[in-house]
Amino acid sequence: MGSLKLFGIIGIIAALLGITADLLLLYVPNGGYENWDYQFFTQISEQRIFWGHLIGVVCIPFELAGFWQVYKALEPAGRRWVLPVLLPVVFVTIWGVAYHAMLAGFAAYMRLQAEVVLPDALSTQTFGHLKATIEPLGNLLFLLFVFISGGLFYLIRYKDTHYPKWVAWVNPLLIYLIAVVLYLLFPQHIGSMAVVAGFNLSILVVLSTSTIVLWKR
Repeated sequence: MGSLKLFGIIGIIAALLGITADLLLLYVPNGGYENWDYQFFTQISEQRIFWGHLIGVVCIPFELAGFWQVYKALEPAGRRWVLPVLLPVVFVTIWGVAYHAMLAGFAAYMRLQAEVVLPDALSTQTFGHLKATIEPLGNLLFLLFVFISGGLFYLIRYKDTHYPKWVAWVNPLLIYLIAVVLYLLFPQHIGSMAVVAGFNLSILVVLSTSTIVLWKR
């Protein structure tokens, strides 16, 4: 496992940069994300949109390096069990980067809508089109995220792997749900930061735990 330390470290750094990108692109201190009206984008500067988009698109794919470490740690369970769980991670990463880029385009439109008077029909139609384009992809990503999380829990908890059994509870979905609870309890500042970065935050915690646990193997 010693040769896999580097993969874990690369994944951790990529997840940290992914969190940075999420915060730049999505974070506002007063929340309001549960409204699904995307008005929070009007509070985010063009510079933040640019850097949030660029950092996310460039860096998030490198999280796959960390999941190579996870794959090797799960490999004793058997490829027929591990591949169906971890292969979707590749698709989630690819589609997640596309989703991140689409959010940046949506953010740019929302800022334009706030700064320039657009005909109501054009504004409504464009907003509806952007929302109808991006939200199904977001739903698909979440469903795959739930599937991967459930698969990881099952493999680590009930199969032979290089992880101790307790690592099963360091689960992406559970971490994301904690971020959602933080937002419900503290919708400003810490809660908003946690919920917008929830997916990359969960990956950071999982890859950090994996790397620490496997460090001396």
